[in-house]
Amino acid sequence: MRGAGGGVNSKGQPEILEPCGQDFGEEEKMIPIKMKHWIDTATYEELLTKWRFAPSGNPWFQGEVGKYYGEVMSKKKKEVGDIAHTRASKNIGWNR
Repeated sequence: MRGAGGGVNSKGQPEILEPCGQDFGEEEKMIPIKMKHWIDTATYEELLTKWRFAPSGNPWFQGEVGKYYGEVMSKKKKEVGDIAHTRASKNIGWNR
């Protein structure tokens, strides 16, 4: 199910939204399709990099997108395991 949401992109066009695939109760939550696609296809290291270096208030970590991001990241962290998580963290570092 796809449809126009309440948001607009940088060109002033309506954003295309997609269900985030999570059960949040009666109301189906929607997030921008491009953001969902990136989250779904990103590696754990890519997710961790964005998580670590995004500025405070970044829209990737707000509202339904933020909830979905956190859930997918947690799932992928469990899939890769502790050793791969530590390796990814060391690869990324803390300085940009």
